[in-house]
Amino acid sequence: MTRLFENPAIDVAAFVDPAIDWMSENLRPTFQLLKVPFAYVLDGIGDLLVDTRPEIVLIAIFLLAWQLASLRIALWSTAGLIAIGLLGAWTDAMITLGLVTTAVLFSVLIGVPMGVLLAKSRLLDRTMRPILDTMQTLPAFVYLIPVVVMFGIGN
Repeated sequence: MTRLFENPAIDVAAFVDPAIDWMSENLRPTFQLLKVPFAYVLDGIGDLLVDTRPEIVLIAIFLLAWQLASLRIALWSTAGLIAIGLLGAWTDAMITLGLVTTAVLFSVLIGVPMGVLLAKSRLLDRTMRPILDTMQTLPAFVYLIPVVVMFGIGN
């Protein structure tokens, strides 16, 4: 006896795989060019965090957390970073912090103007809303796999 969904009726991969193959063959130079500003900022922030003495980073995070949140958050943030340092994962943590900071920076730089455009243009809103709803509904790894193919693997 076969299972109900063992042989899917709709083979999505048959439609998506050729499109991704075509983009990776024909649009790779464009994606590599788009990658340049992201890599530049990522490397700059990552190098700054890794090369700065840990004491200075700890003080900066403490002061930032204290001003943006509370003294309690600042103390816990600093304690967590000290624990990370004591575990020997300081460099990896700073690279990760640089990656997250870069992602937030570019998300704001792209997202805020796009949000304003979508609010002003009914046509653009109608066009983008299904795409954005789909991206929000699907697990991130599903639509990020083509991004890795286009931009390459790295930080």
